[in-house]
Amino acid sequence: MLFSPETRTDRKTPMLKKRRAINNRHEQIISLIKNSGFVTVEEMAKLFNVTPQTIRRDINFLDSEGYVSRYHGGAGL
Repeated sequence: MLFSPETRTDRKTPMLKKRRAINNRHEQIISLIKNSGFVTVEEMAKLFNVTPQTIRRDINFLDSEGYVSRYHGGAGL
């Protein structure tokens, strides 16, 4: 049986954006950037003992939520 867009029940409820919670590392990143003004991805990766990719994801999230600004190579205010 084919469903037309008007009869599909799964599209009647609007999709809600799921908001991720700020974790302890996010709070530390925000604090570090507030104190320093700008911090590189490499510095944060070494400081928090995580990969640069993890820091980039954190920075992207924090930038999208308005906590920090993402720049080439790092983040600042």
